Amino acid sequence: MDLSLKLGELIDNIPQFAIDLKSNISSLFLNSEFDEKLVYGCGYASSLAIGDKHLVTIFEEECNARFSPDFIESIRSVVTFISLNNVWYTFRESMSIAEMKMALKN
Repeated sequence: MDLSLKLGELIDNIPQFAIDLKSNISSLFLNSEFDEKLVYGCGYASSLAIGDKHLVTIFEEECNARFSPDFIESIRSVVTFISLNNVWYTFRESMSIAEMKMALKN
């Protein structure tokens, strides 16, 4: 099954209150003029970041069919790095004592 059919099915299941999301997904993934690596890479990275197994499977299959293993691994690495940074900085900023915040910066 190709990506347009899989995404079409997902798009059809987006509720009416999220009509803008439905429109944006359609525009980006189904009718995009952007570079294929950018579109699929962003889709795969986004699915990994939100942790939706169904979306991850769809984009992982498409990326595996279209791109090199190195490209796919680079997407996973970037998502991991950014996720860890988000957790670290959130933790550090939640510290109540200024000295601890400074110690954690080093």
